[in-house]
Amino acid sequence: MTSHGPHLPPRQASGPPLGPPLVSVVVVSWNTRDRLARCLRHVQCSASAERLEIIAVDNNSTDGSAELVGSEFEQVLLIRNGENRGYAAACNQGLRRARGEFVCLLNSDCYVEAGTISGLSDFLAAHPAAAGAAPALLNADGELENSVSEFPRPFLLWLGATVPGSLRVYSAITRNRPSRRLPACRHEVEVDQPMTSCMVFRRSSLMEVGGFDESFPLFYNDVDLCLRLRQRGLQIWYVPRLAAIHDHGASTRQFSATLHENHAARLLYFRRHLMSGRIGSALAFAMMQVVHWFRFHALRRRALEGWLP
Repeated sequence: MTSHGPHLPPRQASGPPLGPPLVSVVVVSWNTRDRLARCLRHVQCSASAERLEIIAVDNNSTDGSAELVGSEFEQVLLIRNGENRGYAAACNQGLRRARGEFVCLLNSDCYVEAGTISGLSDFLAAHPAAAGAAPALLNADGELENSVSEFPRPFLLWLGATVPGSLRVYSAITRNRPSRRLPACRHEVEVDQPMTSCMVFRRSSLMEVGGFDESFPLFYNDVDLCLRLRQRGLQIWYVPRLAAIHDHGASTRQFSATLHENHAARLLYFRRHLMSGRIGSALAFAMMQVVHWFRFHALRRRALEGWLP
């Protein structure tokens, strides 16, 4: 795994791609102009034009992001929305325009290292049962992020957020769970759900499940997508020998109602996949209300104590 390299200069392809691309890279952006520019430069330098197409979907940015793409990245296909349609819908727009056998979903705050996209697509080509593969994610300081999770379990989430002194209990229960050890592993391993900040999928697999569920506009859409792929008997893999740099939360920090958005998405996920029926829905709602109350007041307390910017 290599460390974060120097700032990459813009590189324009010498000509149009020869035939259909192998990989379509879909980048969704909302008011992340500078990070978007750096993201696209890294992508352009990561693979040859013959194997790659780049699709940028702008969710009605007001910081000149779309204008930047149009003026400085002529080889990038720009989809410019007249409103912020949310991450899930924007990804689906890019997916519908993609021509590659594989689709790389890439956040504008992620910068791929050389060989990451091609390495992930080569891995999928060699593993026909795999629908998606994700690299290790490093933060801006080069430290490894905990980017792989198991699918949510309602009891553990409720326990970790509500019961007094539960952090120790929660840690004891989950200490030996596979997802807690994954970030430090050195070999490829099948997982439940990596973060889709940088992830390559087989396009046919995404089309098979209908892409993202747009009922989850920002949060839990990746969890829902991976679950539906796994329910089809398809595999999701973590490939830590490949890496991307993640400047975490460049877009989500701009949402004033992030906590409420996350709460609504979590509740929808539980109702849809974990607790169906009238009784299950009522129980999920009650549990999530308690979780939401504790998290809201914990964040409020931190803000008052000056822990948050």
